[in-house]
Amino acid sequence: MLAQYSGYDALVAPLFQVVLTEDDEVPAALAGLSSLQRCCLYIYAGNNVASPPLPAGPWLASLRWLRYNIDGLVSSTATLEAAAALEFLETGSSSLEINWRSTAAASFFDWLAQHPPLRRVYLDPAGRTFNSGLFAAQVARLCRRRPGLDLRFLNFDEVPHMLEVI
Repeated sequence: MLAQYSGYDALVAPLFQVVLTEDDEVPAALAGLSSLQRCCLYIYAGNNVASPPLPAGPWLASLRWLRYNIDGLVSSTATLEAAAALEFLETGSSSLEINWRSTAAASFFDWLAQHPPLRRVYLDPAGRTFNSGLFAAQVARLCRRRPGLDLRFLNFDEVPHMLEVI
């Protein structure tokens, strides 16, 4: 079905995708990919295993689309500051409970609200990571601060519950 969309092949052709397991780190070689535009990192970690932080480096300068687990993104906000061209961000779920009142979570949502090229954020509110009134409150605050940001939900079964909380 996705193939029927105009330009789909051009969108996914240059995608760099890495699947990481519980003991893996984000490959150091990623940091040196200076013309990377799309990056998809999947973490198949065990329960209560944190996603590794994103590495700094020239790979961020040309990056336009990124998919990574939410806990890895929250812990990488300072690194994401260098993603000057990032337009699309997709969050994956995590096996960790995230403290949505933490300084790290607040910094991440501040970055989402203040990053000028960011146009669309895909949130996957599956599992216990996002099943929180605190997360819903952060999303509602983001919507108020940046009304033009296109927020989309990947797991539609969870959306009605989230909207009730918001």
